[in-house]
Amino acid sequence: HLRSLPFISRIGLWGRSMGAATSVLRAGDDWSLGAMVIDSPFSSLPVVARELVNSQAVAVPDFILNMALQMVREEIQTRAGFDIQELLPIRRAPHA
Repeated sequence: HLRSLPFISRIGLWGRSMGAATSVLRAGDDWSLGAMVIDSPFSSLPVVARELVNSQAVAVPDFILNMALQMVREEIQTRAGFDIQELLPIRRAPHA
């Protein structure tokens, strides 16, 4: 929408955490962006999910975490049409 407005010349992105990772993914495909301010993007969604779970006081066994991540992966593939295992901003960063 913004690009269709006559008084918009360049677009910048700002994001934190998930928004920062999304900005990196977009910038890897869109060289017309004017600037980005990114704060704490994650490198891999599955890795950040594991780190979040493992940072809690109660340890979750790996086999349970693996089953839960697989269920989430399948549900996201069904509903949103992408694979969280392929959501790797670290791979797009050199192109951003």
